[in-house]
Amino acid sequence: MDKLINVLILIPTLDIGGVEVDLVRTLPLIARERFNISVFTFLRRGILADQLEAKGISVISLTEQWPSQSGNVGTRSWLAALPLLQVAQKPLSTAVVGARIVRKLLNTNIDIVHTVLPNSYFYGGFGNLLAHRRPLVMSRVSLNWYQEQAALLRISERYFLHRSVALAIGNSRAVLKELQAEGIPESKLRLVHNGIDSRAFARTLLDRDTARSQLGIHQAGLVMSVVANLHTYKGHMDLLAALSGIRERLPPNWLLLAAGADVANNMATLKSRAAELGLSGHIRFLGQRTDISRILSAADIHLSASHTESLPNNILEAMSAGLPIIATKVGGVSEQLADGVSGILVPARAPHQLAEAIERLVGDKELQCRLGKTAGDRVARAFPIEPVVSALEEIYGSLSSRHRDHAQP
Repeated sequence: MDKLINVLILIPTLDIGGVEVDLVRTLPLIARERFNISVFTFLRRGILADQLEAKGISVISLTEQWPSQSGNVGTRSWLAALPLLQVAQKPLSTAVVGARIVRKLLNTNIDIVHTVLPNSYFYGGFGNLLAHRRPLVMSRVSLNWYQEQAALLRISERYFLHRSVALAIGNSRAVLKELQAEGIPESKLRLVHNGIDSRAFARTLLDRDTARSQLGIHQAGLVMSVVANLHTYKGHMDLLAALSGIRERLPPNWLLLAAGADVANNMATLKSRAAELGLSGHIRFLGQRTDISRILSAADIHLSASHTESLPNNILEAMSAGLPIIATKVGGVSEQLADGVSGILVPARAPHQLAEAIERLVGDKELQCRLGKTAGDRVARAFPIEPVVSALEEIYGSLSSRHRDHAQP
């Protein structure tokens, strides 16, 4: 093909999160001689945008002033601060954002529209229907719990958008099962697991002593890590309850490093609860971080207590760091880790069982080493990034060819 295929990827923001990090890893590897990729953020730009642009991916953001009842304010005000799953329920913000996206789709030479996350699917899907009806690709990277909290999204997806989507990508089999149950035919479904260049990630790791020195951590203490923005469904409260139950049986000077951006002031709530449980001296809430490899380098054990997940990137990163992992058995986590082989899986919302698993792993160094090594071997074998890139190239190329053939008189 002698013409570049122009792909517009729609996402609310490029702030730090698993989905956004995945785009930063994947998009720059797509063949530039065939594809022109641009990313359109409609809530705010996000700190990862600079990384994408440094790798040659164009990032377009809505930086215009947004109207409000008290006058004009910037994108970091009420509109940007709205929880992502509630924006589609706000009539004024829906109209403003939707109009901007439709204008973008009308005025730009786009071959493929690829939406990532539910709000993007909502805006991009309806915007595409109102514009030139280009092939629409949707990536779902979570289970569909959000549909119970946002009726407009549930109705829009199941009765309108799913009928117009050209192809739906799920990053776990658990997600594909839900999409099929929602009415998308199997012929339009594609499994594309998240991938990671585990060798490249391993090169960013530090030796443990250096990492702990840089983070100001006691060299000899037990260090655990959790990497997740502070949404309530990430299970931080369960983790606090679990650690409280076994704190006296853990080694002295144990520490939990909790990396993740605050959400809806949950950090203050978690800190208050940690103080009530007498854990304040053992837990550091680090906020949003870009040095995850340093944090994992300092850790002995990685934890994930989420109530819902699809295929979390923090687990892929911990596997690449060779850490033993304890995670809740939700969504596609069992596609990443085999219980007792490459990790320990426990039920979600079960602090007592989470505590038992932590205590067991802390007391068994041989198990720690075995799980960490097996996890490191598995991530390199089962989740390389190259198949992800190839899958996207095949999807974009195939849909563009079909669209151009159909558009010819």
